[in-house]
Amino acid sequence: MTRHMQNIPSISRASGLDKDGDTLKDFKVQEEYFKFIAGKIAAYWRRYPVPNEQAWNWRPALKGAQKEEQDNILIQLRKLREGVLSTKRKDAFSITVYEISYLLTIIFQSTFLPVQSSLSHLVEELYPGVSKASPFYPLPMNSTPGLYSGNHRQFITFLDLLNAVVSNFPRLSPFHEILSGSCHSLPPNTRGWLSSVASALSHKNYARLSDLTTTESCRSTLEAVRNPLASYSENDLHGLAFLALRRALRQKGREQAWSVMRVGYREFKHPVDGWISRMLLFDTQDEVKLWLKSLITEGLLSLKGTTPETYIITKRKV
Repeated sequence: MTRHMQNIPSISRASGLDKDGDTLKDFKVQEEYFKFIAGKIAAYWRRYPVPNEQAWNWRPALKGAQKEEQDNILIQLRKLREGVLSTKRKDAFSITVYEISYLLTIIFQSTFLPVQSSLSHLVEELYPGVSKASPFYPLPMNSTPGLYSGNHRQFITFLDLLNAVVSNFPRLSPFHEILSGSCHSLPPNTRGWLSSVASALSHKNYARLSDLTTTESCRSTLEAVRNPLASYSENDLHGLAFLALRRALRQKGREQAWSVMRVGYREFKHPVDGWISRMLLFDTQDEVKLWLKSLITEGLLSLKGTTPETYIITKRKV
C-alpha cells in the first residue's frame, strides 16, 4: 500500500495518459492518501523535533535532507489538493487538507506564491460551502503533534494578513485590502495588533515592533483567533506557522534596523548597551551573540582592540 501511495501520479501531470491518472478523484483514495501523508509528516517531526519558541527567532537557512523532506511533503499535499479540487469536493476533509497545506507551507518557509491560489479556493469556496456545524474530520491517531480537524477560518485569515505584511513589505496595500475585507471576521484587538505591527515596520519604529512581537504580546493575540471548539497541543501547526511568520517579520525589522545602525554608528558596546537587543528584535542574549559572530565572519564587524564587548562597524567601500 505504501509503495502504491508513494507512486500515485498527479492529476495535472497524468494528462490522461497514465492509467492511474484519475486515482485521486476517488474520495476514499483521497482519504487514504491523506493518512499516508500524515504518516510522512509524523516521521518528519520525529526526525526534526519541534524547536522551542526562542529557536524560531534565529535559525540558519534549511537545506539538504531536511529541506528535501519538506518539499516532498508539500508536493504530496499539492497532489491531494488537485484531487480535491478536480472533484469539486466541499466538506470538512477538504478544509482540513487545504488548511494543513497552508500551515506547512509557512512553517517550511516554502515560496508563498503557489499557495495563494489554493488559499483563495479555501477562503472563497470551501469556507462558505461548508457549514460551521459540519463535524470535524477525524484525523489518523498519533499522526503528528498538532494535526487537527475543523474549520479555522478566523485563524487562517489572521495568518494571511500577517503573511501579507511579511511577503509584500514595503508594499502594504495588499495587507490593507485584506484587512478592510475582514472587518467582521477578526476581533477588534487582533485587527488593532496587526495594524500596529504594519505601522511600526513601515515607520521604522523597531523598538515598538519589538515590543509588539515579544512572546508574551503574541500569546494573547494567538489565543484570540483560535477555534474555541478545537483542541490544541502546545506546539500545534497553528502556533508553529505563527512563530514562523513572527520570525520572518522580526528578521525584516532587524535587517532594516541594522542598515540604519551601519550608517549612524561607528561602534557600539554589547551587552553594556542593552538597547541593541530590543532595537534588533532579539529574544535572548545568546541570539545576539550568534548574530554578532556571523557579522564578524562576514567582515561587517570587528572587535575593538582587546575589549571583548566593543564592536567597530566596518563600512563597505563603494
